[in-house]
Amino acid sequence: MPVGVTIKTRRGTAAEWSAANPTLAAGEPGYETDTGILKIGDGVTAYNTLPARVPTSQKTTRSATIVIAASNSSAKSKAQADYVCDGINDEVEIQAAIYSLSATGGRILLLEGTYNVTNVLCDVDDITLEGEGRSTVLKLNNAANSSIISIGKAGESHSNITIKNVTLDGNSNEQTSEANKSALLSIPYTVSNITVESVYFTNAYACAIKTASSVASNVSIIQCDFYDTDKSARGNHVVDLNGITQLVIDNCYIDLSGSGTTISDGFGIRGCTDVNISNVSISNISGHCIMIANGSKFVNIDNVNTWGSRLEGVCVEWQANGTHGLDGIYNQDININNVIVNQTSMYGIYVEDVIGVNVSNCIVNGPVLLNHYYANNCMDVNYVNCIARVGVNAQYMFFSLGNATNVSYENCIAHPSTAGARGFGCLAGAKNIIFNNCYVYDCDSYAISMAADGTIVKNCTLSEIKTTANPVGITGANCQFIGNTIQYATGVTPVQDIVITKANTTVIDNKLGKGNITDSTGTAVFRRFVETFTDVKASVTNSICSSVDLSTAVPISFTLAGQPDYARSIKFAFASHANITAFSITITGINSLGAKVSETFTESDGWSFETRWAYSRILSITMTSRTGSGASDTINVGTGDRLGLSNLVFPGMTIYKALKNGVDYTGYSISAVPYSYVSVAAGGAIVDGDDFIFYYNSGNTV
Repeated sequence: MPVGVTIKTRRGTAAEWSAANPTLAAGEPGYETDTGILKIGDGVTAYNTLPARVPTSQKTTRSATIVIAASNSSAKSKAQADYVCDGINDEVEIQAAIYSLSATGGRILLLEGTYNVTNVLCDVDDITLEGEGRSTVLKLNNAANSSIISIGKAGESHSNITIKNVTLDGNSNEQTSEANKSALLSIPYTVSNITVESVYFTNAYACAIKTASSVASNVSIIQCDFYDTDKSARGNHVVDLNGITQLVIDNCYIDLSGSGTTISDGFGIRGCTDVNISNVSISNISGHCIMIANGSKFVNIDNVNTWGSRLEGVCVEWQANGTHGLDGIYNQDININNVIVNQTSMYGIYVEDVIGVNVSNCIVNGPVLLNHYYANNCMDVNYVNCIARVGVNAQYMFFSLGNATNVSYENCIAHPSTAGARGFGCLAGAKNIIFNNCYVYDCDSYAISMAADGTIVKNCTLSEIKTTANPVGITGANCQFIGNTIQYATGVTPVQDIVITKANTTVIDNKLGKGNITDSTGTAVFRRFVETFTDVKASVTNSICSSVDLSTAVPISFTLAGQPDYARSIKFAFASHANITAFSITITGINSLGAKVSETFTESDGWSFETRWAYSRILSITMTSRTGSGASDTINVGTGDRLGLSNLVFPGMTIYKALKNGVDYTGYSISAVPYSYVSVAAGGAIVDGDDFIFYYNSGNTV
């Protein structure tokens, strides 16, 4: 019977082995008593770096999945792992696992813990590198000055690679500033079908993600967070994407509140095609929140919220060669929808070097240093249902510069509110600019400035205007201002509503707050009217009311004995006023424009006075107050020699022809604004049967 012999291997807990880290002799086993892991020495490699062998009984059955544990993963996790890292150059174990996958690819599962790495290469097809959420951290080694993960390989083409559910920590404080320009996740080679999902990027010295030019297609970045990246102050994009065809960015968040950089953009999209950016939130960016540039085309941006950018919320600019204009490979077909920009420093939504842009349902909340919505070096741009709030002095909220062509603003709202801030404007040189159904509220400067030739402003409302100058300036030729309304804030009396300084401007069908248009060119186009008065009656001093007794108790309602034959001024004359020292008389009626109006006169108007409106029908005349008994005092009311026109004639408009009884007539004058009548008294009193015809320009009301 043989003698019993017991053979024992070197053994200890995982922690004891890690602390000792011996170099096992070739073929010498080392056993971890708490994890069941067995390592076999080779006489050269230290224990912590040796590959681990886990008993089959302790492994979970997997298909095309390799599990890796970190040096600080739990004992249970290590027991389940195919590879256990030692915390030093952990890319060695990860790389070995990647290369151990079969030709059909598979999944690398990184268990919880921190992996200290330098540039893990994902350069095989059909692979998923996946962690267990934020508890799986890939941290860049000190002074590595490289990427954490690189996708692809020089001279090769790879596809179907996914990175998900991990944290990429750039360890930025331990990188060398002059050497490191690498992104945490780098895609420098030819690849396709790349997915980056639920990855948390932090502490990047430069970019979080960067692609090289014209090498990637079908790239998706989904549910990723970017925090405290780009500490280099080099002006990097947090996400720098170049030359990608078919790019999706969805449900991502960027916050650079801890970066302290000088100029850093959020998403930089350069030279990309077929791009969809949606459900994105960006805050505390020191550059552009989203930049579309260098000849990108077919870009859709939807449901984006930005806060606190030092440049723009959304910026579209630059041709492919880095110049401004439309003479090279410019940006094309950009759709910007449901974007909210809060407190950006320079511009809200900036459009340049592009053909075909739709900006809709967007809000830019100021204050901004320059313009909320800016367009230049662009063509075919539409702004629809956009809002701009809180402007700054001397800057327009919606602004088209000199190289903008075919720009329309539809149902847009400007609320300047601050002193000197302006509403809508376009510069000389811009072409085919249209403002339709737009609204400017609370503005004490230019509400609309039309400096571009051919500008059209239609059906717009300017409300609570506070400027005492002119809220509308037309300095471009051949402009149209049609069907608009100007309303002033209480107590504001401007000098004029509109100032025209270039030829052939059409101003019609507007409702003006003051009723004063200044046309220094004499070429403004208004509606032309012909007004005919046939068989006019002579003025009669008591044709409306005769010898009204003023001694009865006030209020005294005058009995109307007649009505004017045409819209005419109404004359009041006290026959006697020995026992009245003060009074107030109000006349109410329908004026020549068809509007119900009232006028009140007092003793300060004298004992004989004439209405400022011409009345086509009188509804009532009432003495509402009186000082004195009024005993034996009476008053007569009759028609005057002022004939009312059915349209207002403002300064800058003219009666360009008049006939009296079929003969050319010049003995007339136009009433003071805003009252619309023609006084014929200068040509002699009206005689029963006189006929008048007036040809004049008008088409606007107050």
